[in-house]
Amino acid sequence: MLNRNYLATSMLAVLITGTCIFPAPGTADEKTNVADLANQLQSDDLETRRNAAYQLAAIGEGASEAVPALTEALADRDDQVWFQAALAIARIGPPAHNATPQLVENLENYRDQRRYRAAYALGKIGPDAVPALLEALKHRSSQVREGAARALGWMTIDSEAVVDALVETLADSDDQVRYRAAEALAARGEACESALSHALSGQSQAARRAAAFALSQTRPVQDATIEALAEATQIDDVEVRGPSLVALAKSTVDRDRLVPMVVAALADSDPTLRESGMLALQKLGESSG
Repeated sequence: MLNRNYLATSMLAVLITGTCIFPAPGTADEKTNVADLANQLQSDDLETRRNAAYQLAAIGEGASEAVPALTEALADRDDQVWFQAALAIARIGPPAHNATPQLVENLENYRDQRRYRAAYALGKIGPDAVPALLEALKHRSSQVREGAARALGWMTIDSEAVVDALVETLADSDDQVRYRAAEALAARGEACESALSHALSGQSQAARRAAAFALSQTRPVQDATIEALAEATQIDDVEVRGPSLVALAKSTVDRDRLVPMVVAALADSDPTLRESGMLALQKLGESSG
């Protein structure tokens, strides 16, 4: 603990010179603290491990030295230790790439929160985690595939390999996996619009539905996409027609062409399509305002 004379002298120095003489982040003192906390993560005492994980998460990117210990903590049975370790890894980001295999393993964890937080941490690690995530998109477990798609959705990487893998995942056998892939593609905006437009016109019903959903979450601007959406509003599949109509309402399509489509949806016997018609009408109002 700092003695009072030292504290008073330090405060006086700040007032007179505007200079702080306390150790700055990243100094030897902080590095020593990180090393100590990393060691404490190995303790047999639960509260010691919890406190160490919490403090490392608070330090964030400055705790990169603790990545090996934090990675081992992903095997801890205690949720508080595990959550804080995963958060610390996420905040450290790319320098924590060595934790990727353990995080991918946790995508199959039976606890929802562990799967979600593992995906988030993988997304924050970024490019170094991509090869493992692309492989995870082919995993036998739908939970792992969903987590991989979710993690890729938290990245801004628009490489051809990532986009192609996500487009392929639009035809996955599991609903949640498909829609996570759709969200990941939608988050990339125009970079993936062409791929989604192509999937919307493809042979796979599952891929068409997911592509329509993804396009309804972004703002289509390419003429080819607008035409694909207009054709999709005529398909006898509410899960394609509805989102396609909403996507069109957010696009630059001619309003005289769009209004009859909206009116038809509002008068349809299917409540889901009527709901899409209401949402499209709302989007029309917003654009005209």
